[in-house]
Parts: sequence; structure tokens; C-alpha cells
Amino acid sequence: MADVLSNTPQFWQDRWAAFKLFEVDPAVIQDPESQVYVAFDSAPFTNGDLHVGSRWWVTFGG
Repeated sequence: MADVLSNTPQFWQDRWAAFKLFEVDPAVIQDPESQVYVAFDSAPFTNGDLHVGSRWWVTFGG
């Protein structure tokens, strides 16, 4: 799995391996520097770790 860059919240760095993307429809944007940004809307989650309407950005090296 790609390394998560330092600007990703530590919360997600710690949980990424267990965050399987199921029931999430990510929006992926390719930027000019070839880094991929994935936006996650938290509405599908009810596990207490996210609040509905919050958004997290996870950045991967291109």
C-alpha cells in the first residue's frame, strides 16, 4: 500500500490498514505533481470514529 504522507491526519495513518473503503465512493483527483487525493465522505459510517458530513483527505505519492 502506498505510504500515506505526513499531511494526512494521524488518526487515518493509524487506521488505514483497517479502512477497507467498502461502502465508500471516493472522489479521486490527479494533481500536476502526480499525487492522488482521495476524498472520503463519512456518511456511510456509524462506528463512532467519524461524524456525518465530515470529510477526510488521504494523500498518496504518485
